[in-house]
Amino acid sequence: MYWIYSVLWFSSVPLVSLSFTECGEELSAPYGDIVSPDYPSSYPDNALCNWLITVQENDTINLRFRHLDLERYPNQNCKDYIMVYDGASTASPIIGLAYCGYSDPEETQNIRIKSTSNHLYLVFRSDNDTSTAGFSAFYWVKECANWTYGEKCSNPCHCNRDNTLSCDRVTGQCLCYSNWTSSNCSEDVNECSLDQPPCDPAIDHSACQNSYGTFECVCVQGHEQVNVTFCKECGEILREPSGKIVSHRHHGWIDPNQDECYWTIIAPVGFVVSIRLTSLDLFVADDHIITPGAVKLFDDNSSDGELLAKFYWKPNGCVPAGILRSSGNELHIARSPAYDEYGQGFSSEGFELIYWTHECQPFTYGDTCTRQCECVQNNTARCDSVTGQCICLDGWTSSDCSLDIDECCEDSQICPDYSECLNTHGSYDCVCYVGLELSECGQCEVPLNATCTNRTCSHICAKLLSNSTEPLELCYCPIGMQLYGDECLGCPPFHYGADVCNMTCSCDQDKSESCDSQTGECVCRPGWTSASCSVDVDECQDPSICSDLYSTCVNTAGSYICQCFDGMVKNLLGQCEVSTQCQRLNCSDICIGSADNSTHEICSCPKGKKLDSLDTTKCFECADWFYGENCQHQCYCNETNTQSCDKVTGQCLCYSNWTSCSCSEDVDECSSETSPCNTPEDPSVCSNVEGSFQCLCLQGFEQFNQTYCDDCGKIIMEPSGQIISTRHGGLLNPYLDECSWTIVAPEGQVVTVRFDRLELHYSDEIKPGSVKLYDGTSSEEELLAKFYGKPGNCIPGDIIRSTGNAMFIARTPASSHSGQGFHTDGFQLTYWTHECDPMTYGESCTNPCTCVQNNTARCDSVTGQCTCLDGWTSSDCSQDIDECSENPLLCPDYSQCQNTNGSYDCVCYYGLQMSECGQCEDF
Repeated sequence: MYWIYSVLWFSSVPLVSLSFTECGEELSAPYGDIVSPDYPSSYPDNALCNWLITVQENDTINLRFRHLDLERYPNQNCKDYIMVYDGASTASPIIGLAYCGYSDPEETQNIRIKSTSNHLYLVFRSDNDTSTAGFSAFYWVKECANWTYGEKCSNPCHCNRDNTLSCDRVTGQCLCYSNWTSSNCSEDVNECSLDQPPCDPAIDHSACQNSYGTFECVCVQGHEQVNVTFCKECGEILREPSGKIVSHRHHGWIDPNQDECYWTIIAPVGFVVSIRLTSLDLFVADDHIITPGAVKLFDDNSSDGELLAKFYWKPNGCVPAGILRSSGNELHIARSPAYDEYGQGFSSEGFELIYWTHECQPFTYGDTCTRQCECVQNNTARCDSVTGQCICLDGWTSSDCSLDIDECCEDSQICPDYSECLNTHGSYDCVCYVGLELSECGQCEVPLNATCTNRTCSHICAKLLSNSTEPLELCYCPIGMQLYGDECLGCPPFHYGADVCNMTCSCDQDKSESCDSQTGECVCRPGWTSASCSVDVDECQDPSICSDLYSTCVNTAGSYICQCFDGMVKNLLGQCEVSTQCQRLNCSDICIGSADNSTHEICSCPKGKKLDSLDTTKCFECADWFYGENCQHQCYCNETNTQSCDKVTGQCLCYSNWTSCSCSEDVDECSSETSPCNTPEDPSVCSNVEGSFQCLCLQGFEQFNQTYCDDCGKIIMEPSGQIISTRHGGLLNPYLDECSWTIVAPEGQVVTVRFDRLELHYSDEIKPGSVKLYDGTSSEEELLAKFYGKPGNCIPGDIIRSTGNAMFIARTPASSHSGQGFHTDGFQLTYWTHECDPMTYGESCTNPCTCVQNNTARCDSVTGQCTCLDGWTSSDCSQDIDECSENPLLCPDYSQCQNTNGSYDCVCYYGLQMSECGQCEDF
């Protein structure tokens, strides 16, 4: 959530010779009110009020103004003011500057203040002349749950949730998605119903398309929107030193793998490219069958470069902050549309960005790399050229990498048993105890010639040899133990560490069971938590902890009590009952009389009910998704997956196939011992899906009903021929019912196919039929092509070829989401097998490729396109890539990068040599 601080500048108020009227207080309740002196009457002159709000540790404080009217100058600067500090005193950071009010009450409502700790400090000052009505504010600790609002979060929002971005948790106002209106966001505006629609396909290359909650000027395929109505062809190469890229909406029946727009920004050699997104609004949906729209930025001139960033965004999403920068002189941008698995595209507003090119020296940063990084360079791996953040080498920390990390203090187990940890600059050393030596496995062990003969140590003993004295034998203990004579015993309570257990645990001993003798970690007693066991556990957060319907939970230090409602006491069985019977009222549930036998009587409701606002003698059940005492709590269930929420405890009753406290976790039916699939009559595998399961036919089988699978397709070994897939239909598994064919050629040959006919059923309401071709013998291999066909549509014109001697073809029928299959004429294709020598291409591989063979990984046997080996580029792979120029951090420290043909060498400085770990070290 983004908090908006509404601030006005204030002029200094002369304080000389003034005596102030002091006021204020310290507040510790989880919510409360703060008002100016004498509110709502005018506050006094020369007032100085201080309020300190302190709540439980780990909580934060929210503050809003109901009314704010302090004296201001004509230019709206503050004369009298409130200062808010993010902490416990005026030495804490200021939130905003000064608050004194606005002429517009809505602006006052928009002032939203939130602390970062459990303290908030307010100071109110007035000068010695005119005063006004003052202010009234309220604070609370916890944020309201979604779709509730008000000072105690007791009011439900009345928004149409599907059409609403959010409900204001203070006012309850519904913030509608674009093109929805009314107080509850339930009314749509049809912009395309105007006499003159906003789009003209003949002129603008787009057409108006209204949808529920929005409208679009839909670009024809291959175009993008320049402004609200006009579309142009998308993508370009940019060489200007600065500029702007605007990508807009696109739509229609598309090839999802190809309908992308590309931009490449090229700067002079030695320069870098910086960009800042100013708008980002790409289609995305929660439906898993929709691939969201995306913008990807690559650190090179194509999508083969390193991915700098990838953005998926919802409509009206926030723009990513900061700038992005290439490491070299080129940056490539690819925009892909959102589409579903049927091939249907989705519109989006697209994105806008600005770019500029410039030099950027090491250890500089900022928009144009003109600011100097404040890092200690010898301790720093690199400085971020955008933010100036220092990325420290291992062993160093702090914002400028100047602070050595004491690894020995941070991790008491960093060294092996029987050793001492010594901190060094940027590192540490593990020194074995006297008489021991470090083994190849990193353990401190007794040397073969130093075994003790006189002492019988419980763990390890080392003999110290000397030419002048008798050998000395020493016993040692592992971490977490200390020596008593020859025996190692556990550390005393609440002590830990190596050798003599001289480190004291940080536990609150009264609230701790024990302390780990090796790590110092505290084991808390029930009712306490935190690293030191000093924080009380609020058991009352569990709504079912007090089972009596007429009791409420009260948290205590380290425990809790179940307290009866007012006017009730516990009987001998521990149940809450009325202490004084009523004489007058006839309550639907219970009536609580007065202890002094007066006529004062009230009706009360158990948890799960609340009193009727009109007839206060009757209780009625909580509304759906609310529970507890007076129905004041909102259930935290996933409503889609939940049958009901218990109105007493708030417990969620999940639908079948869902589990967890909030019904948000899917039950995996396939993990049970009695799987619903794979019986002798049903050759299938169980596949779990969210909220359900599917029986997947084994490969080579086709599903004819919910459980029965039969053979489908075949293996073909003839050198040429045709495959004809004809109509099929009926109730089937729409996601898994495939027929497959495998064409196998002799070793050393390839398989080539051309479609003669392709007619697969399609409509807007169903999942279309498809044909997929894979480079091998199964669908686990690389996907060569994928086709969704409409009746009577064009036939794919290009040939498709395997790289090896086999091709796998899978046909999926059209189906509705209810599982109903549809008839189709299917497809027909011609295939032939033949040899295809490397570096040839064409229908029968008779055309020679133009690639430089020694620099080429492969030549595409269909198109003749060259795919270069690492280290080479250009259309024929003839141009060497200078890796040293492209990446100055390619080689380790203390070495020089030397470019070679198709590669590079890292040459250590004179006197150093390359270690097995790839670092330059002394001989």
